Amino acid sequence: MDFKIRLENSALLGTSQGSASSINRRLESALDCIKNMGDDCEWGKDGYNIEKKYLIIHIKQAMENANEIEKNLQKIEL
Repeated sequence: MDFKIRLENSALLGTSQGSASSINRRLESALDCIKNMGDDCEWGKDGYNIEKKYLIIHIKQAMENANEIEKNLQKIEL
């Protein structure tokens, strides 16, 4: 493979891995924040519990997706 193409692929791969890793860290922070939210939500305690439950589910799924992206990027050969 041509050196220039390998270098371009390497930069693209590095940027993509950094993005996936950054997304995962932000999601971890958001998850911690949501877990520590108070129950003084505008929808009342029941509304808060429902919102918190589904936010946690969606954030965990997004984190799994980011992890999968990172794993797949590591498999790419330059």
